[in-house]
Amino acid sequence: MRSHLDMSLALAVLIIGLILPVFRVYWFIEGALATVAHLGLPPLSIGLLKTDFGIQAPETQLSALAVYRNSPSSPQELSDECSN
Repeated sequence: MRSHLDMSLALAVLIIGLILPVFRVYWFIEGALATVAHLGLPPLSIGLLKTDFGIQAPETQLSALAVYRNSPSSPQELSDECSN
């Protein structure tokens, strides 16, 4: 019975761990877009900014993690380290 509960908890944590980052990045991008719209920039710059933030957000998070760990590693090395 206990192993069934442990497996259910592990599955729930896995699902939450896969879904939560998607919403976090979405909220980050929406906040950036709201800021740009508030500044009155043209729609083209908003689209370019949205694409740029979507591409750079994971790299920014890895760089912040490297700084927090006081590691001189590049984002790619840190990403490889986290995935192993």
